[in-house]
Amino acid sequence: MREQLQRDRSAFSCPVMSWAALPWVPLPWVARRSPPVRRRSKGAAVASLAALALGALFAAPAKAQPDPSGIDFVTIGAPGNAAWQGPGYNNGKGSVSYDFRMGQYEVTTAQWAEFFNAALDRPTTDRIPFVSAPQVWGAQSTTPQAPGGRRWAVPTGNEMRAVGGITWRTAAVFCNWLHNGKGTDRAAFLDGAYDVSTFAGQGGGFLDQLTRSPGAQYWIPSTDEWLKAAHYDPAKQNSDGSLGGWWQYSNGSDTNYAYGPPGVLVRADGFPSPDPNEVLATANAGWDSSFFPGQNAPRVPLGS
Repeated sequence: MREQLQRDRSAFSCPVMSWAALPWVPLPWVARRSPPVRRRSKGAAVASLAALALGALFAAPAKAQPDPSGIDFVTIGAPGNAAWQGPGYNNGKGSVSYDFRMGQYEVTTAQWAEFFNAALDRPTTDRIPFVSAPQVWGAQSTTPQAPGGRRWAVPTGNEMRAVGGITWRTAAVFCNWLHNGKGTDRAAFLDGAYDVSTFAGQGGGFLDQLTRSPGAQYWIPSTDEWLKAAHYDPAKQNSDGSLGGWWQYSNGSDTNYAYGPPGVLVRADGFPSPDPNEVLATANAGWDSSFFPGQNAPRVPLGS
């Protein structure tokens, strides 16, 4: 399951953390510009994968802030934090000089279906380019409203299912659409955070605009933003008495999650256990459904 989740996350072109330094964990992926009034987060919380919340990242979680996009964001404060210093590819990374906001959850099936219907339920000649279906979500195909269009409906109970296996370009178009207030005109999808006209290949490489445009309101988080949101705690007490530091895991701890379906007792190795003294699973990731009959990680609603 972890390998599948890693493939899904890689399809976003998200940075995959070095296992030798900070472990890879699934995270929400839409970043948001902070309001003009700067605020320092006291341990911002970016919670959950697709089941039990992965937990508040730090000891004092920030309250989620509603947003016109329909996505709940939390502020990641402490601008100018020290970078991660340790083994692996992420050494020296994770310092961010500004406040920003990260989605509290992964993008949900309901949110993604709204985007897909806006981008693809239109005449064939007017479909938005670079928008492809995710590998994992909870929507179903339904009758389109536009001739030649494509449309999806979300069955009751699937609204909060997480979305996975999305291409980087599709994610960029989604950010453009959010930036432009979910407009339905073609231009709303093609620029704003990323210039879609740059999406091309040359000589085996890509020419895509990978860095968000100045003034972008929504974007795909950078490696530094990901690392900081997941692992940096401005309230962490260090041995020298100073505050601010890094946790190995995104649960505000150097102790790994108990991976498994929500509400299930699991052993330290991730297998189910009948022993009432074992711990309840705290992260809906890294477990194999073959060991938990009747359970399916992608079908678990976010926030459950």
